[in-house]
Amino acid sequence: MKKPAILFLTVLMSASTVFSQSISELGAEAMHAFGKGANDNMVGLRYEGFRNKNSWSIGLTYNFSSKKSYSEHSGFGLYAGYRRGFIYSSNGNSNAFLGFRAMFLFNSFAGKESYSSNYIMPVFEGGYHLIFMNHLYTAPSAGYGYAIKLSKDNNSLQEDEGSRFIPGVSLGYRF
Repeated sequence: MKKPAILFLTVLMSASTVFSQSISELGAEAMHAFGKGANDNMVGLRYEGFRNKNSWSIGLTYNFSSKKSYSEHSGFGLYAGYRRGFIYSSNGNSNAFLGFRAMFLFNSFAGKESYSSNYIMPVFEGGYHLIFMNHLYTAPSAGYGYAIKLSKDNNSLQEDEGSRFIPGVSLGYRF
């Protein structure tokens, strides 16, 4: 628990200095990844910094299996991402975006045997970024990712790897 949190805060501090001349957002995010036997929930914190039509984000997530999943697991994840806005409203307070994020997942599985597995999941996403009352935002999105197992283990169920559809929503404060 302490290592991912310390790493997230270090990256957040670094990112805030890089984006010091831009708009920043801090908020919460919820995602649900499903596909090929997997049915996962992810909740977490995210930081995003904007420059012109571009934004960079970092996040810390807690991943846990839903009741529909074939195996019980939980763990933490980190991600870094990029988004490009391309359709803006007339008042400039909302826009459509396309983006990419690289997620690193550290999951522990429970069952007959307990084991841990590490994954990387590249995700392509699209969505809409809405701003309310000048400081509040929400960003519904939908993504497609592919989980790639990095650790070698003796798991006979290889459903952990594969494609995922990932709808999500984030909300928070813009400063």
